Amino acid sequence: MRNLLGVPYLWGGRTPLGMDCSGFTQLILAEQGIAIPRDAADQERRSRPVEPSGGARAGDLLFFGPQSRPAGHVGLGLGGGYYAHARGQVRVNSIERGNPLYDSALGRQFRGVRRPSRTSSFA
Repeated sequence: MRNLLGVPYLWGGRTPLGMDCSGFTQLILAEQGIAIPRDAADQERRSRPVEPSGGARAGDLLFFGPQSRPAGHVGLGLGGGYYAHARGQVRVNSIERGNPLYDSALGRQFRGVRRPSRTSSFA
């Protein structure tokens, strides 16, 4: 995943030349043998919620966007409150206020954490 940091955002992309948020999560999880849908909203629908008391872990999906609409952005949990995502470029941010890597615009639209199924077969 580190080799993708800095890759520019490209809507619909999922190559080192450019990628969008859901293409990034789909690509990284596919490398781990986990197939998930292509779009953020479908990734949210096809994964299961993580209880707040259980905490996010590496490989979980973090979703963002107004609650009144389907998810418009997704990131990949790295553990320790950090997540990687494609917004402008592939980057790492923190979900924790007070952390220098906290993105307040995304923080205000944080919807929750969901866990992809290891037995999914979505393309």
